[in-house]
Formats: sequence, C-alpha cells, structure tokens
Amino acid sequence: MVPIGSIIAYVGTLEALKADNPDFLPAEGQELRSRDYKHLARALGATGETIRLPDLRGRFLKGVNGTDKVLQTGGSTTHVHSASCNESGAPHEVRNGGRHTGSNSAGNHTHVVTVSENNHEPPFTSVRWIVRVR
Repeated sequence: MVPIGSIIAYVGTLEALKADNPDFLPAEGQELRSRDYKHLARALGATGETIRLPDLRGRFLKGVNGTDKVLQTGGSTTHVHSASCNESGAPHEVRNGGRHTGSNSAGNHTHVVTVSENNHEPPFTSVRWIVRVR
C-alpha cells in the first residue's frame, strides 16, 4: 500500500498513468481543489481551498534533515566559479580542482583562470515523479 502523498519514480507514459493509475498524478506543480483531494490535503496539512503539488520536473529529491521542511526547495541550476590570489609577491600555490599546478614568487602578477562550462550533475536516468493523490 502506497500512502497518499507519497512521491514515487514512474517510467511509463502520462497516457498510461491516467488510464491505469487514476490515484496518481505527475508532480508538475499543478493546483488542485482541496475538497476533491481531501485525504491529500489532510496529509499535507493544508487548510485552504487549494493545494499545489510540487513541481519536480528536472529536480532531484533530498531527504529531510533537522532543519529542512517537507517540500522545501533549494539548490540552483547554475553557479559561478570565482578565484582570487594574493598579489603581494609572497609565494603562493596555484591550485586547479585541488591539484597543485605550481608555486610562484615572481612579485606582482596575475593569474588567468579558465572555467569550462561543465555539467556538474552526477550520472542520472530521468524518471517522471508522480504523487499518490487518492
């Protein structure tokens, strides 16, 4: 038995989901009337006239820890790399990804930092997240 409000991975089509699994909806941020989904509203602790399913398209799930709230979102699809150096002439190490690439004590100088646009996602397989709503 899958509890109402559970999120599970689904690899079938939306057509098959609608035809064969009417108790599940894709987690795509849609708004639902609480009176049509009373048990889901109770599971979510919702008291208003509407409830919103999480939009999990393109998202990873993270377990709740001591400071997170259920359905809390975070992270970013982009990020910026930055670098700085001490230009006082004191010897310092130049590191690239944690790897030592040289030392320099040539006085005031500059460093060129090249950052390639890498995909920082771990290897993955895409699935459709669905929510049991009834």
